[in-house]
Amino acid sequence: LLIGKNFIKEIEQDSFKILTNLVELDLKINQIRNFNSSSSSLFNNLINLERLFLNQNQIEVLELNTFYGLSKLNYLNLAQNHLSSIEKNLFINLSELTVLNLNFQNFQSIEIYFKTMKKLD
Repeated sequence: LLIGKNFIKEIEQDSFKILTNLVELDLKINQIRNFNSSSSSLFNNLINLERLFLNQNQIEVLELNTFYGLSKLNYLNLAQNHLSSIEKNLFINLSELTVLNLNFQNFQSIEIYFKTMKKLD
């Protein structure tokens, strides 16, 4: 599903609920600022998702359970956002992750638990 290069600022919690067979979700180059607590389980039903593009948005905060349930995710692009810190266990359930792009952020604090991401390049 390619919905990049739009002016999306907010995504409703159940937007992707029925897309359980979705393999790629491209939300790059939008105006998404964060996934607040009501939408932090936004990706929960995307059990077959392998690639997620969230780069070139305005994301400032990622809740601890933002990526919960994405057990098949192998590519995550968060480059060129406005993240200033990342919680230690944010990516803990992403054991299939081979690519994690965090380039061009505003990091002041970063502590990532890599032990479960054994396939990370």
